[in-house]
Amino acid sequence: MKSTTAGTFATRTMLVALAAGTFLFAATPKAQAQNWSVGVQLGQPVYGYYDNDYRRAEEYREHEAREAYARQQAYIQHERWEEEQREAYARQQAYIQHERWEEEQREAYARQQAYLQHERQERWQRYRHQDDDDDR
Repeated sequence: MKSTTAGTFATRTMLVALAAGTFLFAATPKAQAQNWSVGVQLGQPVYGYYDNDYRRAEEYREHEAREAYARQQAYIQHERWEEEQREAYARQQAYIQHERWEEEQREAYARQQAYLQHERQERWQRYRHQDDDDDR
């Protein structure tokens, strides 16, 4: 085989392989996991807890308990404040209602006094007219 024929043959083979590889990669769907990794551990795994891990966990639990207690106290204080606000509003409404009632009572008393005065005036005029009629 001549060297030029071998070179041409190798070039054709490389082109066919390149085309086949291009079609192979173009036709395959993308993988779900784009990245992959390998984990390597030296030594043996630790199954027990270190003392500082226990302390850290205990401190975290205590911190969470303090925060929960603070939230609970804030909730109770807010509930008391809301109750005080409701009571203050109820007192204010009762006061307004009482003020209206007193105003109605004053108006009724004023009408009654005006009526009584009117009645007295009418009686007085009738009495005067009677006296005038008797004098004639």
